[in-house]
Amino acid sequence: MEEHPARKLQALIFGCEAEDKVIIPGVFRLEVKMKKLFLAVSLVIVVFISFFSPAPVEAAGPDDVLLVINNSSSISRNIGNYYQTVRGIPEANVVRLNNLTTGEAISRSGYNTYIKTPVWNYLNDHGLTTQIKYIVTTKGVPLKISEEDNSNNNINSPSSWDRASVDSELTLLRNSNYSLGSWYSNPYAGKDQPFDSSFNIYLTTRLTGYETDNDDDGIPDDVKALIDRAQNPSRTGTFVLDEDPTKTGGYAIGNDWMDSADPILTGLGQSVYHDETNTFVSDQTDILGYASWGSNDAHDAGAPYYGEIGGKVYPGSWVNGALTTTYVSSNGRSFNSSAPAGQSLVADLIHEGATGSVGNTYEPYLWAMAHPDILFPRYVNSYNLAESYYMSLDYLSWQSVVVGDPLMTIIPEPGTILLLGLGLLGLGRYVTGRKVKH
Repeated sequence: MEEHPARKLQALIFGCEAEDKVIIPGVFRLEVKMKKLFLAVSLVIVVFISFFSPAPVEAAGPDDVLLVINNSSSISRNIGNYYQTVRGIPEANVVRLNNLTTGEAISRSGYNTYIKTPVWNYLNDHGLTTQIKYIVTTKGVPLKISEEDNSNNNINSPSSWDRASVDSELTLLRNSNYSLGSWYSNPYAGKDQPFDSSFNIYLTTRLTGYETDNDDDGIPDDVKALIDRAQNPSRTGTFVLDEDPTKTGGYAIGNDWMDSADPILTGLGQSVYHDETNTFVSDQTDILGYASWGSNDAHDAGAPYYGEIGGKVYPGSWVNGALTTTYVSSNGRSFNSSAPAGQSLVADLIHEGATGSVGNTYEPYLWAMAHPDILFPRYVNSYNLAESYYMSLDYLSWQSVVVGDPLMTIIPEPGTILLLGLGLLGLGRYVTGRKVKH
């Protein structure tokens, strides 16, 4: 068998052979069975890399965010005011829309008149068209655009689709001429670089969740908790990848994305729980990332699909900053507790403790959903929530609604720099986090 390149590199650089086993079970605890010289010199090289590598691009901040509030909705106003205070969004970066419905659905003409035009005019009038990188909508701003004729054409004839997520349309405010008949290719999809205005789009996310307000402060409990969790995201946790082996043919690609995500995350020193059985995963702890088929899993737990059901907790408990993606056609159709029963909802994942998610207002088709093999590695590599999600989405002017604070970013612990440094030395096969495969 050909010798692993890392072993050749070790011998070349250090003049010695490494032992066969290098185990790094966590960020804070390093157990290495190797010769002392190799360890010492490795540490020197990693420290050298960390100190002398090029300075990172300046992180996005509150000046890059446009906050959109529906003045007709007290919930929208309260969420917006709270987020503005917590994140320090400048008053000049807040647009308050008037004469706007508080319902979740709006017609295309209503969107154009009461959302698209006033938001674009505000950006122009305040000289913010290129300064703004992120648009944040709030619960109370309409969620989805319906077809003018109320037909169901979007199911049978993609070329006639006019239905879309409001947020996905807002991404294209700088693009005046594009067809409403289908999707628009996302120029940021698959990238591995910080977002800037040269992509000619806005990364749009939403602060939303169920409307329950048990403490009567005017802010829905789930939304306030989501905002608070985003200010202190965990640097460690487990990525849960829950495949459904019954998905074959054209649907198999969803499992393929999880298969691809596993070694990438493991190579980055992350803890991965990858299930390839018929089990709908439950009772996991410290979840930092979650991908599954949701209610489309042939062995799901039944409505409401997440949380405590039958003595188990699906999928388990979360750490602050956890992101999710689930392959469900209408999981972003509503964020109201009165929503009719149906497919699993992103709102339930937020309620259970996720800090970011992506759903679909109408049928998107599988290939238009967020790819976990891009989403999670980008997030681990300190891209913010908005960048991570939009790099994993292929299409705009479509059905996606990204939920969460766009600026949320996890910064690796100092010990994680060691893991990444060893990975750069070609030790991805030997440097792994906790990994359980079923």
